[in-house]
Amino acid sequence: MLQTHVSGVFADSWSGRHVGYTRFDCTGGKLSVVLQSDPHLFTRDQVVTATAGGRVLGLRRVPPSGERRLTVPLRPAADHVCRVTFTSAHLLSPAAVVAGNTDTRSLGVRFLHFDFRP
Repeated sequence: MLQTHVSGVFADSWSGRHVGYTRFDCTGGKLSVVLQSDPHLFTRDQVVTATAGGRVLGLRRVPPSGERRLTVPLRPAADHVCRVTFTSAHLLSPAAVVAGNTDTRSLGVRFLHFDFRP
């Protein structure tokens, strides 16, 4: 049985504008994600906001170099499913920024790790 589903993250851990995290049969807990940017692509902090049900759960600035952790509470909806949407404020295409790069995806931030704790 599927316990979690993540959408919006490419195989190389980069995201687009939105990343969805869904946990089924959820009774609540905390979700921690490790975020990373890239100084070859971004020259300013990336801002990632976590929301659920229209509420802001947390926000983290991710500098071009280094990693940051964002931890948010998970609260189940009436259907016993916990949902969080992560939104990157800035998107850039490597092909438009890095000489010789052919990657035309609009990228936000890397999601290196998801960690759920009840």
